[in-house]
Amino acid sequence: MKLCITDIQRFCLYDGPGIRTTIFLKGCQLRCPWCCNPETQSLQEQMAIDMDNCFYPICPSRKSNAVCLAMRSIGKRIDVQECLAACMQDRKYYQADGGVTFSGGEPLLQADVLVGVMQALKKEQITICVETSLYASLKQLQLLLPYVDTWYVDLKSLEPACISKLKGNLNEYITNLNYLTAQQKHIILRIPLVKPYTFTNANLEAIKRFLPNYQFEKIELFSIHKLATKKYQVLGMTQPAYEGVSEEELQTFAQAIAQKDQVIEVMRI
Repeated sequence: MKLCITDIQRFCLYDGPGIRTTIFLKGCQLRCPWCCNPETQSLQEQMAIDMDNCFYPICPSRKSNAVCLAMRSIGKRIDVQECLAACMQDRKYYQADGGVTFSGGEPLLQADVLVGVMQALKKEQITICVETSLYASLKQLQLLLPYVDTWYVDLKSLEPACISKLKGNLNEYITNLNYLTAQQKHIILRIPLVKPYTFTNANLEAIKRFLPNYQFEKIELFSIHKLATKKYQVLGMTQPAYEGVSEEELQTFAQAIAQKDQVIEVMRI
C-alpha cells in the first residue's frame, strides 16, 4: 500500500516547532471555498494543464504521455520506505525540536498507510505534527493518535448550514475533537476567519460559547490569502469567491475570545 502525496517541502519553519519536513497528502472530504491547496482535495492523481506554457493554441494530444511543458501530473504514490527515506535526508536539520509534519488535504484519510510511516519515524525518534480538519472517522484518528506529538486542528465553523456547504459533518468534528482533547494531547487550534463563510455573527458567537469548554496549547486566528488562483486554473477548477478579514477584525475577535491562561495568536497567511 502507498500514500498519495502532492509534495514534500523541506526546511519548513511554520508547520510546527523547529525545522520541519512537510508532506502534503491528497484527499479531503471538505470543499472549503478558500482552500489554498485545491490539488489535494481529490484522493486520486490528476493532470494539470498550464496554458501559459503551451506552444500551440490547441494541443493536438492532451494525453498524459505527451511531451508537453503545459502538462504535468499532480500527485504521486510512495510507500513507507520511500517516505521514510525522504524524511531522513533532512534529519540533521531537525536538531532538538524539528521533525516531520503531515498536511494536506486531510492526512487522517490515509491513516491506514500513514500509520506505518509514523511508526518508522518514531523508531528514529523523530517528532511528528499533523495538520487536520478532523473531518474523518474516529477510527482513523485513533489509529494515528499514539504517534503524533502535536496536532494542529482547524475550527472552520460551528454553524451546521456552513459546514453543510463545505460538505462536512459537524457531529463528526465535535466527536473527534472531544476524543482528542480527552487524551490531553498537545493541540493548537486554528480558526480561519473568512467572509462570508466563517466570519459571520452567528459563527463568531457560537465559537465564543464553544471555546471555554476546552483548553488548548494555543489558539491561532488568521485571515486567508488569495495566492491559489493559478492552482485552480491549471486544474480546470473555478475558484469560489471569498474575502479575508482586516487586522482590526482579527484583533477584535481575539479580544472577544480571550480567556485566562489561554494563549491566542493573531496570524496572517
